[in-house]
Amino acid sequence: MSVFLTATQEVPVIQKVWNLVDWVITHFDLSVNAATIANITGAFLCILVPYLLGSISPAILISRRVCGADIRTLGRGTAGTYNMLLSCGTKMAAVSALCEFLIGFAAVWFGRLVWEANGAGLALFFVVFGNLFPVFHRFSGGKGVVTVLGSAAALNPIVALLLIIVFVLSTFAAKLVAFGSIAMAGLYPFFVKAFANNGLQLAAAVFVTFVVVFAHRKNYLRVQEGKEEKFFFGDYFKKKKAEGDDNDE
Repeated sequence: MSVFLTATQEVPVIQKVWNLVDWVITHFDLSVNAATIANITGAFLCILVPYLLGSISPAILISRRVCGADIRTLGRGTAGTYNMLLSCGTKMAAVSALCEFLIGFAAVWFGRLVWEANGAGLALFFVVFGNLFPVFHRFSGGKGVVTVLGSAAALNPIVALLLIIVFVLSTFAAKLVAFGSIAMAGLYPFFVKAFANNGLQLAAAVFVTFVVVFAHRKNYLRVQEGKEEKFFFGDYFKKKKAEGDDNDE
């Protein structure tokens, strides 16, 4: 099936939403050549806008303002949520993660509104790619994990819920956040296949898996060298509570 067929011909009725490309083609009764140009323009928008959205790094912006330093110069040297947690605390990490989640969600919904299922597939990949390689921050960003969750929620909330469950259980079992992130990314295409089942979305999910795994390459080395610290949920929150009690005194 041609990728230039509009998504209303590709997805079940329950998944259909209004989209710009279909509206332009039908409203102006475009010829085949003009309709092809409209599809190409829609695809370009679904690449550019999500990439620029993904390039807005909440971790970098928040850390500069609140922590007094670029998060990439602290801790693990990345703009990931876990580094925010370790370097700037629970509250700032939560705010950063929420913003990153909403960016992923908004990017994929933008893709759906412009070019429906096809647009969502392109947006899915490029918003995550933007998070890893942000044009606004010299192409040095986060690891895409929370952005993946936001984009998944826009595709299908069930996919996002399953990814969260996989992440939490894997991290809890291995005591390694990187392991949870990789397990989540590895299962992402299978969940997209099961609950979204659009060719371009599935291809994008596969590419997202590769880039997220690539982003965690330094974690693999630390695990092999025995330098990757274990993460215990209970110990972490007990430590934060103790620090809070000390501050109160």
